Parts: sequence; structure tokens; C-alpha cells
Amino acid sequence: MVTFAEIEAQALVLSETERAHLASSLLRSLPKHDDYEAEGIAEALRRREEMENDPESIISWQQLREAVGR
Repeated sequence: MVTFAEIEAQALVLSETERAHLASSLLRSLPKHDDYEAEGIAEALRRREEMENDPESIISWQQLREAVGR
């Protein structure tokens, strides 16, 4: 049987696009929970309000990637 570490090592050599597709596929394979959806909507609304109240806090995707060292 293949171990998690082996699968992870193989996944990490995939291209960024391939890893994104794999991650998306794995997430879709998990059971849906209404709690997750409600939490996600609440978080999105909170973030939208935060951005509307402080437009200076908005950063680009590139700025975020640089901030996390990617």
C-alpha cells in the first residue's frame, strides 16, 4: 500500500496547475457539510465588509503571494 508521504512527495513534483487540479478534485471528493458552507459565506461577508470599510487594506493576489513567500 502506498503511504501518505509517498503520495505527497509525488504530488509535490507536479506542476502548479496539476497540483491545483488535484487539490480541487480532492476537496470535491469530501462530503459536503452545510456548516462549512455557512461558515464560508459568513467569512466572505465579513471580509467584504472589512474591505468596504477600509479599501486601503485590499492587496492584490501578487502582493499576497509575495507576503507568504511564494
